[in-house]
Amino acid sequence: MSYTQTWVVNVAIIALALFTIPFITFAQTSREGIEERRDVRMEMRIGSQIERAESRVQSLRDSECPTFVEYHEMYGTDIPAFCNEDDDNGGGDPDPLPPAPTLTFDADPDIIDEGDSTAVSWNATNADTCTAWGGWSGSQNLSGSMNVLPGVTTMYTLQCEGEGGVATYSLNVVVIPEEDDDGGGTATTTTGTLTVVKNVINDDGGTSTPDMFMFTVNGVATTTFDGSGTTTLEVEAGTYTVNEVAAPGYTTSYDNCSDVEVLAQGETVCVITNDDIEDEGGGNGTTTLDHVVISEVYYDVDDTHGAESSNEWVELYNPTDTEVDLSGYLLADAASSDALPEGANVPAGGYMVVTSATTTEGFWTMPDGVNIVVLEGPVGNGLGNSGDVVMLQTSDGLTTIDAVSWGSNTDAFDPSADDVPEGSSLMRTDVMTDSHAADDWMESETPTPGE
Repeated sequence: MSYTQTWVVNVAIIALALFTIPFITFAQTSREGIEERRDVRMEMRIGSQIERAESRVQSLRDSECPTFVEYHEMYGTDIPAFCNEDDDNGGGDPDPLPPAPTLTFDADPDIIDEGDSTAVSWNATNADTCTAWGGWSGSQNLSGSMNVLPGVTTMYTLQCEGEGGVATYSLNVVVIPEEDDDGGGTATTTTGTLTVVKNVINDDGGTSTPDMFMFTVNGVATTTFDGSGTTTLEVEAGTYTVNEVAAPGYTTSYDNCSDVEVLAQGETVCVITNDDIEDEGGGNGTTTLDHVVISEVYYDVDDTHGAESSNEWVELYNPTDTEVDLSGYLLADAASSDALPEGANVPAGGYMVVTSATTTEGFWTMPDGVNIVVLEGPVGNGLGNSGDVVMLQTSDGLTTIDAVSWGSNTDAFDPSADDVPEGSSLMRTDVMTDSHAADDWMESETPTPGE
């Protein structure tokens, strides 16, 4: 190669070098900038992760530490070291739950005879307190034994509580009632005796005998005195009031008959004394009436006078010289009773008719002005044709003012009045006579309501 060619080549190489060096420098500078920016982003990312981690750590420090499984599922890493420290946050796994309380409770024996005692014993573990109720009560020790004396079969309950929960146990102590003296196994009686004594004083012409008077106990079960004047009833232990059914022509006084207590296996005596009233008309004391009486009962309805129950009626008579208001008083049969509504007034020397239907009046010819009282339902439970009773009672049902029974029913008197055939009524023979006996009543083939 000539000198000239060599010079040209050298010049070309130098020119190429001068052109390439800036490009390489620029490329190198660009790559270094990219790497520098990547490093900055990495540092920012790491810083963000550190901040999040520190936030998690602080959150964990402020709360309960999770278990290893819980933490790994949340963050994909092992649990933080501080959660394994023995501090308030516990370890990687929570502390085990406190053990549940256990309780043994027994009665020895658990079946006793009446009057005997038994021992109940108990033992509680993992508990802080024990409370009793049922046959015993109050706070109890965590273990112990106690003698108890139940009068009847009784349940005893004990509940013990601790950090791990509650344990409750109940047991029955069975009490066998005391046998009677004959050894027959009969339980101790809970009944007593209520004796009602009747004294009748006839010093003003009266002729009534004890078996012509009746009484009720707590307003039910009308009872007729027997001929001796002493009636003995076996009743459950409790409190009782004895009232006599109104006795026309006699005053009535009571001794130990109101709210008296009858004890089990005990006896309580009530004495009722009747003194006859002098009859201004010269009679025997049974014709002086000072109260409303039942004067006629139509209980077996025939086809021409309506229907059974609906068109039955009871007639009341007032023998006094003053109007009597019976609003709220009861009209009863053997099964149930009805309160007389407002306006149930019986005029002096007059009548009032009680029925269950407004149609009843249309089947009969009644005197003008007769007070007809209509109940919301049948008289009592509907009067029985073959036997029943009608009673006029005070509003509390404790006193029977007047009563009549017929046929198979003997609640008012025994023997009862004869049953009457369909279409007839049972009528008082004399509205001014009341001896509390069947002789006061007769059949009326032509009923006369209101007269």
